[in-house]
Amino acid sequence: MRTPIRTAARLLVPAALLAAAGQAHAQDTLSVRPGARVRVTAPVLGIEREVGTVQGVRGDTLVFRGRGGGEPLPVLIPRVARLEVPRGSISPVRGFLIGGGAGLLVGYGAAAALAASDECTASDCFTGRT
Repeated sequence: MRTPIRTAARLLVPAALLAAAGQAHAQDTLSVRPGARVRVTAPVLGIEREVGTVQGVRGDTLVFRGRGGGEPLPVLIPRVARLEVPRGSISPVRGFLIGGGAGLLVGYGAAAALAASDECTASDCFTGRT
């Protein structure tokens, strides 16, 4: 017998795993181009959220020039705790529409999965009778 929670879990768990796998893969690779504006955090080297430009990536070293100019600073990639690369901005209205649309689709899918269960008919589900 299918329960609404089991049905919802069968739909949501694979989606969550796919999303997590995509994030884990993105964290394993360093794909930043020379000239990219970045924010580097490397506490071991005394670098805290330093904004600058990538001069190049050579093997396991990121060559970075701070916002103030000066000489390029080679930083070993394993010593970088965080590397932030801006991907552009999104307007609040567009973000609302994207998030609202995604929420609507997920809500509709969850409601359809719950309604398809063998537990109750439409009138029994809302009145509390079983």
